[in-house]
Parts: sequence; C-alpha cells; structure tokens
Amino acid sequence: MMRKLIEAVMLLGTICALPVSIAQQSQSASAQHAKAPSGHTSSELYNGSPEWSLKIQATRWQDAQARRGEYQWEWYPTRIIDQLKGYKATPVAVDRYGGRTDKTERATGFYHVAKLGSRWWNIDPDGHAYTNIAVTAVTPGASPNESSALIGTFGDESRWMETTHALLLYNGFNAVGAWSDTTRLRASSLQSSHPLSYAVLLNLAYEYAAKIRKYPHTGYPGAWMAGAIPVFDPEFPAVVDAMATDVAKYKDDPNLYGYFIDNELPFKRSNLDTYLALPAEDPGRKAAKAWMGKHHSELPNDQLRAEFLGYEADRYFRITIAALRKYDPNHMILGSRFTEPEYLLPELFEAAGRYCDVVSVNFYTHWTPSPEAMTMWTSAAKKPFLISEFYTKAMDSGMTNVSGAGWLVHSQAERGYAYENVTLQLLENKGNVGWQFFRYQDNDPTDTANMWNTSDVDGNKGIVDSKYRVWRDLLDLQRTINRNAYSLIDYFDSRKD
Repeated sequence: MMRKLIEAVMLLGTICALPVSIAQQSQSASAQHAKAPSGHTSSELYNGSPEWSLKIQATRWQDAQARRGEYQWEWYPTRIIDQLKGYKATPVAVDRYGGRTDKTERATGFYHVAKLGSRWWNIDPDGHAYTNIAVTAVTPGASPNESSALIGTFGDESRWMETTHALLLYNGFNAVGAWSDTTRLRASSLQSSHPLSYAVLLNLAYEYAAKIRKYPHTGYPGAWMAGAIPVFDPEFPAVVDAMATDVAKYKDDPNLYGYFIDNELPFKRSNLDTYLALPAEDPGRKAAKAWMGKHHSELPNDQLRAEFLGYEADRYFRITIAALRKYDPNHMILGSRFTEPEYLLPELFEAAGRYCDVVSVNFYTHWTPSPEAMTMWTSAAKKPFLISEFYTKAMDSGMTNVSGAGWLVHSQAERGYAYENVTLQLLENKGNVGWQFFRYQDNDPTDTANMWNTSDVDGNKGIVDSKYRVWRDLLDLQRTINRNAYSLIDYFDSRKD
C-alpha cells in the first residue's frame, strides 16, 4: 500500500507543470534579483557561500494592498542549508512517528515534552525525541472547482487522504496542524503503520463569545477586538467546561499531538482600558475596577496595564486548561497561538507557561525569527515553543496574493528558500520543538463563497494549488530541510562559531 501511494505521489508531482505564460514570467522575474542556488541534490550541501549572503526580494501584503498593487519590494538577507559550512546531511534513524531512535526518554504512550540536556524536545509515544513538522489545513477544498478537481484526480475523499498522507510523509512532514480533516486522517490506512500526528484547534473563547452573543467579532462597541475577552463572566467556567467534554473522544489516541485552545486572541496591554470602558454592570468592568482597587489606583499606567494583562491571561489559561485536563489528562496543551504584537509581551508567556505544555506562536511580520524574541519566549514561559503558522506566497503562481499575513516573493523556489531561512533559525534554537507551515492548499481564485474572509482570498499559500497539483520547487526545498531536521539540530548543537 505504501509503495503504491508513493508512486501516486510521484505521478502527482510530475503533472504539476505551470502554464507556459506563468513559467516565462517566473524566469524573467528571477533574472531581476540575486541568483539562487540550483537546488539540493547531494549529501555534500555546502556550496562555499557565506551564511546570509543570499538576498531575496520580498514584500508584505499590507504594503501591496495599501498601494493597490504598487509593491514595495525590499531585499532580505536569507540563510539556506547550502551555506552551512561543514554541514553534511547525515541519516538519523526514526521510529514510526518520526521520532529519532538515538535519543530516548520515558515513554508514556502519548506526546509530551522534556528537556534533554540544554535542548527542549517533544517525546513521541514510543519515548523518542521528536520535532513536529506539520502542514496546517490539510482538508479538501470546498469550492465547486476544488471538488471537481478532487474527484478527477483522486476519485473520492478517502483516496485523496491516502495520497495526501503519503505525499506529506515523502516530503518529510510528520504531522498535520490546525484546521485539518482529522476524521479522515484517523481513518487513513497508513495511520497505524506510518502515523501523522495531528493537532486540534478548539476555539473555546471564540465559541463562548458566539454562544452568549455578547462579545462577537463586531458589536458590543467592538469590545472583543479591542481586547475585552469575556473571561470574567460568571458563566465562562461552566460553558467552557461543557464545551471541553468533546475532547474525551481523543483522549486515548496516541497520534494526537495536542490542543490549541484558541487562535490569535486579542491579548493587548490596552485591555485594562477596554474593560474599564465597558458598561458599569458588565462583569469585565467590575473585575477591572476591583483589580484597580486592590492596586490602589484610579487611572491605568503602563505597569498596571502589563500586570492586568498577565492577570487576565492567567485566568483564561487556568480555566480553559482545567476543563481540558478534566476530560483528557493525556495530551498536551499547545497554547492559544500568540501573534504580533502579542508575542512580544513576556507577561503572556509567563501566564501561558504556568499551565501549557508548549506555547504556540503564529510567526509573521518579520522575515527571520529573532534570537532575542525566541529566548524571551522560552525564558518567560519556562516551556518550549512551537511555530504554529508561517508562510510565503509567490508571484509566479498567477494569483493576486493580496490577502493574508504572509510574505510575498517572486518564485516558488524563493518560497522554499524563505522556508529554509525560518526553519534553520528554529532548528538552531534550543527552545523550539517544531513548526507548522500554513497551509496545504492555495485559495481557489474563483471561490466567491469565501470572499467574506478577507485574510484568505486568492493567495498562493499552499504546497498544492486549487487543482491539487504540487508546487515542486517549493516542496523540493522543504523536503531537504524536513528530512534532515535531526542532523541539522546536531550540527547546530555541535558547531562553534
């Protein structure tokens, strides 16, 4: 079965030829910027170039959108695997989960984390050190064109999952992330012998807000998006507890990596001001006033804002995680996917670290993860971190690419080099336990039903396009990093700069 699926994966890759007009655009665009390496084909990867010597032109979608297509390109130093002096790709034996068999810890039958020496690791169910390397949103597209392409390419959704499962394994991914079709993954014939771990996004605070119709995304003077998370409502613990009962169905599955509680909640230092501006009878207003009274202050200042945010976050994590542990004591809690500016606030990581196993970060805004920021995440939380989202789009896809938070480059190969640049930083950092690339499939440019979601329209975010054809230049480079993640960790841990 595995061999046949790999053959199908290879066939899928060979038919992903770009239209001639787009391929020509890609070649002319590549001639306008720094020459990139031709690819990774040998175990002897070092090409003599200094680290960070590759420069790639990139821009953010906000710039492009604000200027209505007048892209503001800038050059960014980029580190890739070919530049690592003395690095040689060395095979590392792995178990069925993708954990390295030469590093062992206590086996619990479930994923957990441990610090081995000076480095944090996931530990897989068999007790081996494991780096989570995932793609998010591994689910069939819902538009008419995507549905037609799925049937034409795979026959049905079960066959789609089997082939996609093999595609991910072949390219060095060992997991799927948030928004994935976990029902079909769990039914995949490969899941018993070659499992992909999976993560579940619960959205507890968002669902609570929707249930009580109090702090929706709009309304209630914009309190939700301004930062009034309803954690002080007296009903919040009971409603969250009722929602958490659903996780009991996962509690015995060794392939579940863990739970994301929410996604990108508005944890802001201005939240204290927002609560204080709510109506007098609102529980959040009362909680903020009482907290201010205990601090003998009438007016907020920067120190009080930071302290109150830590207090608010502590309550959120304490209540939600207590409910989850009640119904599933076996699996990890992966945080709530902080994004910037939230991921620059140590008080959030301190609060999350008191309750979570891993703290998750959606990484955008910066081209390269900052060593200083990563050090803060680990030292404040006293727990490891996972990058739960990041991506880059390319102009040679023929898409408009004016939605989403990710970076925009010229070509699919440069998407691959951007992936290398981010993941090499993560592999070098001893507090990181993995990353999850956003996402499996591009947006369908013809999908008018999804136009309400302005962050997810007509974007080249996937490893496959809307017709399920793989982006080979991207995947070839991702595969090199993914398959060599453990030998790269060993390289970084042993080298002396």
